[in-house]
Amino acid sequence: MKTNNHRRTQWASLLMLVVIAIWPVFQSCDDPDLQERTNFQELIGEYLENNSDDYSMLVELLYKAESMSFLKAYGGYTLLAPDNEAISAYLSDQGLSSLNDLSEEDLKTLVRYHVVKDTISTTEFVDGRLKTENMYGHFITSGTYFEDGEVVTKFNKYANLVEPDIRLANGIVHRIG
Repeated sequence: MKTNNHRRTQWASLLMLVVIAIWPVFQSCDDPDLQERTNFQELIGEYLENNSDDYSMLVELLYKAESMSFLKAYGGYTLLAPDNEAISAYLSDQGLSSLNDLSEEDLKTLVRYHVVKDTISTTEFVDGRLKTENMYGHFITSGTYFEDGEVVTKFNKYANLVEPDIRLANGIVHRIG
């Protein structure tokens, strides 16, 4: 009988010790200062949303194409980001009035065409194709031209580089128009 009481006392003591040891763990779950991120540098998706005056149509396109999530995650990307003016011009050229006139597959194709899974700065642009293909599987070309007394960089001889090398936590954005 003494042995059973002694064992019960040992188990009760052990259980009490375990509860005391893990209690702080349960308390920390409600910690209002708990941070889910370790790096608070802006991500590409966040940058686009925070600059909606220039990129609201691109943000809409990314959400409609279900592609914003990877631009809000860590990785290494280059985004040739068409601004609102460029997207409006594209829609007009296609005879469309809004992004709603595009199919989901067309939206995804547009995204894949503008994203490269690599970080490529303007120092790596040479006349010819970029070193890495876009997510659509094509190589984008870059070239330097002299127009109206200015030197301009263009992609695929069409899209002007408006603002280069916007460096963010998960890559580089080049604004195109």
